[in-house]
Amino acid sequence: MARTGGNDTEEREDKNVSEPVSEAKVNMLFNDYMTKCIDILYHLSMSIGAQTKSIFSAVRKGFRFLRKLLRRLFKPKMRNFIRNTKNFLMVPFKSAASHVKSIVNGIGVVKRRMQEAKCQNRSCVGAMCTTLAKGAKNNSIIFKTILNYTAPVVCIIALIAVINYATTLTFAVQVTYNGAHLGSVSDESVFEQAETMMQQRIVYENGNKAVDSEPVFAVGIVEKQDVINEDRLADELIKTSNEDIAEAQGLYIDGKFEGSVKDKTVLSQTLENLLAPYKKDTNTNVSFMKDVQLKSGLYLTSSIVDEQKLVTMLTSDVTTEKKYTVKEGDTPTGVADKLNIHYADFKKLNPNVEKSFMPGDKVLIAAREPFLSVKETKKQTYTQAVDFKTVEKVDKDYLKGFSKVTQKGVKGQLKVIANVEYVNGVEVGREIIETTTLKAPVEEKVTKGGKDPSSVLAVSRGASVSIKNAGMFIWPVGGGYTSSPYGGARRHKGTDIAAPLGTPVYAAAPGRVVMAKYYSGYGKCIIIDHGNGVQTLYGHCSSLFVSPGEYVKQGDNIGLVGRTGQATGNHCHFEVRINGSAVNPENYIGRRGR
Repeated sequence: MARTGGNDTEEREDKNVSEPVSEAKVNMLFNDYMTKCIDILYHLSMSIGAQTKSIFSAVRKGFRFLRKLLRRLFKPKMRNFIRNTKNFLMVPFKSAASHVKSIVNGIGVVKRRMQEAKCQNRSCVGAMCTTLAKGAKNNSIIFKTILNYTAPVVCIIALIAVINYATTLTFAVQVTYNGAHLGSVSDESVFEQAETMMQQRIVYENGNKAVDSEPVFAVGIVEKQDVINEDRLADELIKTSNEDIAEAQGLYIDGKFEGSVKDKTVLSQTLENLLAPYKKDTNTNVSFMKDVQLKSGLYLTSSIVDEQKLVTMLTSDVTTEKKYTVKEGDTPTGVADKLNIHYADFKKLNPNVEKSFMPGDKVLIAAREPFLSVKETKKQTYTQAVDFKTVEKVDKDYLKGFSKVTQKGVKGQLKVIANVEYVNGVEVGREIIETTTLKAPVEEKVTKGGKDPSSVLAVSRGASVSIKNAGMFIWPVGGGYTSSPYGGARRHKGTDIAAPLGTPVYAAAPGRVVMAKYYSGYGKCIIIDHGNGVQTLYGHCSSLFVSPGEYVKQGDNIGLVGRTGQATGNHCHFEVRINGSAVNPENYIGRRGR
């Protein structure tokens, strides 16, 4: 049987292993798995939801309880708390008052009894003192209460006093020099400065250091008012020397000792006189470029000099060299005026200024300057012109080189507030603080020709001029007026433009010079070919500046007005020829004058 059972088990195992899993069984297993997952998620979400709900409920109940507690504590009970605290604090004082009152009442009772008994004065006083002593002994609590309350107050007052005194103390370096205590300084650098000042005062006359010892430093606590500066320490150092010393006023320039005088009145007045010419208004800050100081103190009598010697030094000039960089638009006379220099002096410093004066050049503006230069800082308000912009428009109806202003530009105005710095009256810097536009600039509009001269179509003989060709030429003379127009009874082939002898003659349009010589009745004459049969002629010139074959641009100076050839006055005979035939120049000139 066991064997048979074993075979059955093996057959079942083989059957399970070999039996294929159908798609329906897979779906069934998947559905079972998903159902279990959904059940787990459902129970889990229900559990979390219940816990969350209970938590929120507990929090809500906690807030309600806290709110009720706060209402009970801080509404009715707060007033009771304040009242009880007040009563608690007042109990000792009320108790002390009652004890004092009982002592006074006891004294009063004794006094009345003694008066009734008609006792002697001494015995009455003794009885009162005895009663007072007993009352004080029986009411000793009053003294304990007073002590308990006054002791902290006294301690606080004492602490405040100690703190207040401590604020007047500081750590300082105590200086001992040549065995003598000189005082206390904030740090060792103060001693170094004081020693330098002392040595300056001594070296000034003798050339030798009269005092040369090593100082001894020690850190200690001193009152702040006992800490001295380098000036007072220098006086103490001077006292340690064996030289004759005296109270005087020392003159220092940029930290260098120059000498001392007994009375600083003359030096002070001299310094004030040097600044006075620059103090013209309240908007000007005036000072010396160098640091000038008069210091009172002890000085060697050998360093006290005649005050006139120092005055001469202060008012003297020193050799120096200052240069100015030429800017665009500067002229020699303009620079001299701007820098308040006589032009003769400016030219003396720069002999070649009239021959070479280009932007970027450096010119000499001073060979000497005062020993004490004065700096001014002025707050100035002024108006400044603002350049307008030029907008160019290209019009292909006009030949290249043609230019005409269709809207004239207008400069704007700007209100400027600036701090301007001057040294000895010459501006050295300018700081703009504020700007306000008073008037906006108006842009200038210019029409420029864009047509190539070679593209101008030739106009047939006798044909009228197209309006599109108008304006291809500029007015060919630097000024003047029409003295004889085209045509008329004389059948004039051009336009005569009267102008003074030597007035420039300009190329009316770009082109190639085909003739530049004396030409019969035209005198000195120039003919320019502009292409496609278009030519211009300029007659009666006094001088010619071009040669045949040369290409010129519109506006080039090609000659000068004259009266050569058959001419009764100085003028330029201007012709426009198209395919060899003269036409009215007025139909082609787009801009009169220059």
